[in-house]
Amino acid sequence: MRKTQQELLYEQYKYLSNEQLREIANSDEFDEIAHKVANQILNEDRTEYQEFVKKAEQKQTESEAKQHNKENNPLYEDIHQMAKDLRFLKNVVITFIAIYAISIIILLIFYNMFINTIN
Repeated sequence: MRKTQQELLYEQYKYLSNEQLREIANSDEFDEIAHKVANQILNEDRTEYQEFVKKAEQKQTESEAKQHNKENNPLYEDIHQMAKDLRFLKNVVITFIAIYAISIIILLIFYNMFINTIN
């Protein structure tokens, strides 16, 4: 289903600030549909926009806090390197276990072949 120009503009404008919407509504650069959509959004409940702004601010704050912790914790890089080393060792151990299991299976096959040829 194709969206109309009004629906597309609504999706595009719904996260704009009130100042930006007023600029669109009062500007001669935009067509009548853009004016109508901007006025519609300005006159409706803006809780969705406020939640969007709040989430964006929260993400920014979390990002800044994480960066601050990273810069102020001298052990961060050491801990990060230890985690990489542990993942590497885990993969090495799993690889050796798999190789060991495969070699036992191959040895059992050859043992059975050897016993069968003797009998």
